[in-house]
Amino acid sequence: MNNEKPLKKVIENMLEIYQLKGKINEVRIVNAWATAVGPMVNRHTDKLFVKNKRLYVYLTSSVIKNELVFARTEIIKRLNEAVGENVIEELVVK
Repeated sequence: MNNEKPLKKVIENMLEIYQLKGKINEVRIVNAWATAVGPMVNRHTDKLFVKNKRLYVYLTSSVIKNELVFARTEIIKRLNEAVGENVIEELVVK
């Protein structure tokens, strides 16, 4: 009997068993931010974090805050596509 499995599958199983997959996807969302919004918005991003399927974004520019409010749906879509799963459902701009 052959019990060999690809390393990728073993790691995915381990992440699910230890309930780490969600946290890793949250980190991947934060890392994908710069690509999803571009360099100008990224420069004005003060901090961001994921909590309860919400991405909280703190910005230093009120003009960019207003722009992101209108682009929320597209940004969420881009970020979730970058991770390959629906990790965030809401974008909270502060």
